[in-house]
Amino acid sequence: MDINILLALQEFRNGSGAFLADFLSKMTFFGEMNTVLIIMAIIYWCVSKDFGQYLLMGWCGNRIINGFLQMFYISYIFPWCIKLAEYKKDEKERP
Repeated sequence: MDINILLALQEFRNGSGAFLADFLSKMTFFGEMNTVLIIMAIIYWCVSKDFGQYLLMGWCGNRIINGFLQMFYISYIFPWCIKLAEYKKDEKERP
């Protein structure tokens, strides 16, 4: 990414004040696993059983595919991450 774009985004973030930070914190809350499961359960029980099952299967598929892609990305594109994690683990076990 060009540094000018990053600097412009940083200025936008700094200039927006607490409003944007509060808004983004609330949006992050809606992305948490427990919140998503509760919303899907409400849709399943109160709105439509078929649509609730559709959402749950889509969410589970997304979690599985995302996990495999992250494993692939870390192990094949950034193999040094695994070595670094093993090194830190060994470092913690040392007296």
